[in-house]
Amino acid sequence: IAISGLQLQTEDGSSVPIENTFGMNYETFRSISPDSFYPGGIEIPIPLGSGELTSWSFEQTELAGGALIPGDGPDTWTFSLPTVVTVSASGTLQDAPFDFPPTSLPVVLVGAYTEGETPVVQWSFSELLDQTQQFEPPIQLPDVPLELPTVIPPGSFAGVILSMATDSAGFTFGTDVSITARPRVVEPPGDVNGDGGVGVDDLLLVISSWGACTGCAADLDGDDLVGVNDLLTVLQNWGT
Repeated sequence: IAISGLQLQTEDGSSVPIENTFGMNYETFRSISPDSFYPGGIEIPIPLGSGELTSWSFEQTELAGGALIPGDGPDTWTFSLPTVVTVSASGTLQDAPFDFPPTSLPVVLVGAYTEGETPVVQWSFSELLDQTQQFEPPIQLPDVPLELPTVIPPGSFAGVILSMATDSAGFTFGTDVSITARPRVVEPPGDVNGDGGVGVDDLLLVISSWGACTGCAADLDGDDLVGVNDLLTVLQNWGT
């Protein structure tokens, strides 16, 4: 089985909310008014506002191909196909637009193929995109006034000016994708009995039908004669 040209994108008007949080890690310090002691080494999450992801897409960049494995039920096969997709996203944060550049993401397409009058193939993948950008030297950010609750003793607030520098930025995006499709079934050349493979049974059918044979399944080249050309077709595609 082979899967190629997979493209997924959001519908117009759909969006996903984003919550943006900044982690502040400070050294030990004292405030004078009010008098309080702040032990360092503790990360404090600070919400920086919200936004929304307004569009995102997945585009397959590598062919996913592999063997079908017999499944538990009749006429059912399973597969597991590694491939690579490119993920793109854009949206707004605090009313400011942003774009994430296309990022390659390895995924594994896991699914099943069911044969019948209307063959069906189903597959899915679940992946977590976790990107981190390091900044060297760190980028200085604007000073921010902040009301910090006192720690020792508690019960009050200290007005401080927060001077910040960022040395990295991260983005995490998780997704679960499930797809159901109608496959294009292609019989391999030399598959006389139509079982999806070329082997001994096909060779025996060619030999047993040898000679003039209009409309025979073993007449692979359609010349109303089962002969050397049909035999060579089976041998050339043996094992496919």
